[in-house]
Amino acid sequence: MIFTKKKIEFIKEVSLLLKELTPVETDIYITKLASEINVSANAIKLEMRGIKNSTKANSLINGLNNNTPKLQIDVFEKNLFASCNAQ
Repeated sequence: MIFTKKKIEFIKEVSLLLKELTPVETDIYITKLASEINVSANAIKLEMRGIKNSTKANSLINGLNNNTPKLQIDVFEKNLFASCNAQ
């Protein structure tokens, strides 16, 4: 349980730093971070956006699955990063 809390705190802190990077840098770091700490890249992106409502977050994460066309994912990620960089 302590490890989980530390992981959540870490992701929140890193999310603040990721907001300062370019979209390409952010994507590279999110991909690497997600694989290293076993958290989905989409969850990290949602944390960056500050989405706290678990229902909304889960619907966004679950809306992008293996059957989602790549173009739709690219548009989602583009919009996600645009909104992150606008803040």
